[in-house]
Amino acid sequence: MGSFKLTTLTFFLTLSICVGYGQTEKDNENSDELKILKNIKPLNYLTQNVKTVKLPQRKYDPSFFCIEMIDYKKGFIINSITSYPTGRKVEFNTKFFYYNPIDKSIKKISISKADTIEAIICSENISYCSYIKNGKRDIGYFKNNQYESLIDKASTDIRKHLDSAKWIKLGIENNRLFILSPNYLFRLSNKHWDIMTTYSLDDFYIKTLKYRRSISMLPTKNIVIKSNSVYFLQEVVDSVSC
Repeated sequence: MGSFKLTTLTFFLTLSICVGYGQTEKDNENSDELKILKNIKPLNYLTQNVKTVKLPQRKYDPSFFCIEMIDYKKGFIINSITSYPTGRKVEFNTKFFYYNPIDKSIKKISISKADTIEAIICSENISYCSYIKNGKRDIGYFKNNQYESLIDKASTDIRKHLDSAKWIKLGIENNRLFILSPNYLFRLSNKHWDIMTTYSLDDFYIKTLKYRRSISMLPTKNIVIKSNSVYFLQEVVDSVSC
């Protein structure tokens, strides 16, 4: 197995303020927020103009809002995710839309075989996706309106993990597809699957951060591969709904 550095780029939405009435200094020191902040490293960034897209107003579709925009053909795929807490777990509902800036139309993306579309990432005119049908996960791509599954090329152990993983997120670099789960990073190149590294995001939340509110959740955006590292955005929230 080749060496591969896994870098977790994590942003947290702090939803409570540790200055409430009756809260002691010791409570503040042991708060989840302070424990998390101690493990966050500063991020250096360059200020530059960001490309913006004006979307047409939609009055009767409350599930439509933009978490992520993905270039595809002459338009954009829009990722809309709603999340809601259920005890210690956070459940997600994913929806994807395609925006055509030429005729200003917005259409919901659906796959006839899918109960849930989990992730979409595009490279030129090819779109890769992860979806779930009847509890089984498939990963494949659309090209010229034809779909081809890639999961049948994976080993039995990899397929078993992909079916049981809580979530999957995708990334692409130089025509190689990367698949991130809470425990593995896979690379798919020329239809050949490799395990790049193993880890446990849940252990990181529980043992390192001592975070008691939730464990690892579906990253908000697709993963980014750069300089032999993987970056992804994972938010801790009470709820994101519309």
